[in-house]
Amino acid sequence: MSKQCYGIFFGILLTIAGVFGQDTSAQPHMNKSASDPSDLYVAVGSEVNIPCFGGEELEWRVNRSALTTGPVLHLRNVSLEDTGVYTCHGLNGDISDQISLHPGYAPSPPVVHCWAPSYPQKAFCSWVQKPDTLLPTQYLVTYRDGQTQKTYPCISVMGSDSLCEMSKLQLFTLQPHILNITAINALGTATGFMQFILEDIVKPDPPVNLTITASSAKRATVEWTPPPSWPDTVHFPLKYTVRYYWDQQQTDHTLGPYELPRITITGLRSGRTYKIQVSAEDLLDQGSRSEWSDPVSLAVPSS
Repeated sequence: MSKQCYGIFFGILLTIAGVFGQDTSAQPHMNKSASDPSDLYVAVGSEVNIPCFGGEELEWRVNRSALTTGPVLHLRNVSLEDTGVYTCHGLNGDISDQISLHPGYAPSPPVVHCWAPSYPQKAFCSWVQKPDTLLPTQYLVTYRDGQTQKTYPCISVMGSDSLCEMSKLQLFTLQPHILNITAINALGTATGFMQFILEDIVKPDPPVNLTITASSAKRATVEWTPPPSWPDTVHFPLKYTVRYYWDQQQTDHTLGPYELPRITITGLRSGRTYKIQVSAEDLLDQGSRSEWSDPVSLAVPSS
């Protein structure tokens, strides 16, 4: 089982529906005001026929510029450049109908990444749509407990439409959890399945409150605190790796791992400014190591 779980999908089911054919006829929406056009979502590359029931002598405009005449607007091989508001005008210039045209793409199975920065209490999944559909797209995300076979919703995280949280997770099970994510927009749906073992996706957040105290010209004490998102360092302890470098990162030195959040660095040279960072990982090597903390500088005075 991979420890990174980046877009590992199996049994992908892709269903494309809606306005995706070679010939699309838009249903008119009458009596719309100039500020209230009807939305029409169409697939890039499709053919669209938009009727207007305001008579035979009609003029079509796009974004207020004259386009063509006739009761039906024909658009062949729709492209992103066709995006705009199309209005149908009678002889007196009044608007008989109007359509806001949105070319785009049906969704594909989202590329998903899941990780557990708050093991064992909860994990998160985020996703991206490749390529971007360029249309409003919703996501339905659930996960199934491989041991009990119960299904739970992955709860959306406030302020994000591509991040959700899982809290009903089984520890130390050989039966993987199965994530189901379905992308839905006006042109179709795409569903993907992903499986993971909770311990394989453990990844703490970086340590915080990194401080450096120079004890002599060549020695410095580095201290930090565990990531606040890690709920229990007593029963699920962390270990830490420290790196420091000067000038460029090609000069970095890595120390550890250490079980205590404090070390002393020796052999520092005068006249150099060092950057020091710390990362965290599960003591039992479950999952992967955190990203590096923000660097903190230490300037060693010249002799």
